[in-house]
Amino acid sequence: MLSLAGYNFYLYTHNTDMRMGINGLSGIVRNIMNQDPLNRGVIYLFFNGRRTQVKMLVFEGDGHALYNKD
Repeated sequence: MLSLAGYNFYLYTHNTDMRMGINGLSGIVRNIMNQDPLNRGVIYLFFNGRRTQVKMLVFEGDGHALYNKD
């Protein structure tokens, strides 16, 4: 289970295509948000246009985890 204590959160404020996976969302983080997707202690949040879905991209040291909530 993911504990959210001690994390910084970055919200991508534009609509996101929820078909994107780790590579696509990492590209948004790097190229549009000007952040490093390999930063530890950071959770990147992405919402669809209707705000009914959220994806969380987290780097956990040995790789990325992608959490999805419909």
